[in-house]
Amino acid sequence: MSIRDTRTAIDEDAKREEYKKKIEADFEKYGTHVMKKVNSKNIMIIGRTRSGKSTIKSMLLDPTKVPDELTLKSGTRDPNIESFYIKDMDATLNIIDTPGLFERGTDENGIRDNHAILTTIETCANMEITSFNVICFCVAITVGINGDDVKAIELFVDFLGNEISSNSCLIVTHCESKTQRQLNLIKKELEEDKFFKKIAPFFKLGIFFSGSINHDNYSNGNECILD
Repeated sequence: MSIRDTRTAIDEDAKREEYKKKIEADFEKYGTHVMKKVNSKNIMIIGRTRSGKSTIKSMLLDPTKVPDELTLKSGTRDPNIESFYIKDMDATLNIIDTPGLFERGTDENGIRDNHAILTTIETCANMEITSFNVICFCVAITVGINGDDVKAIELFVDFLGNEISSNSCLIVTHCESKTQRQLNLIKKELEEDKFFKKIAPFFKLGIFFSGSINHDNYSNGNECILD
């Protein structure tokens, strides 16, 4: 390349840089639609029917919300995705609330088997979110850990793959009235439970507890909801 060609190339580079800076300055001064990439985390909440999955999701938005009255019937029939923005972290949580396995209800014809429920979850996951940062398995302390809980977890593991272990945790719900001493005891009992101890090592993120304002205590005006 000749000296003239080299100088021309340098001049063109300088002009491009100058023009680019002018464009950026104009945008910073006059631009009204500032966009940036979203820092998003994808969370799936799963478990068997009536384990408190939807309550956990609603509490993320409003911890003071009083849950609906507890019934045997499943509250979530179809998977749904909601996004929540956490201002202090400048991050978005995409939360999939899923229907519970071992569905129950009054309409026998409307009750689906576990395979049908897993298929609806798969469709939702494939359409909206390709990877999960955290998978929360929920069990309710009110009914304890039983064979259905373990079976539900095993079905989800078989369905989603063992590789999800590193992103999985267990959340024990309905613990609003438990003391720290009681929670420590529950965790110990879980690790020794004949149903649960064989799958306990699966939850690499650990075991957590959640609680909400008790619906019955709130309805009856009991002061214990302040504890």
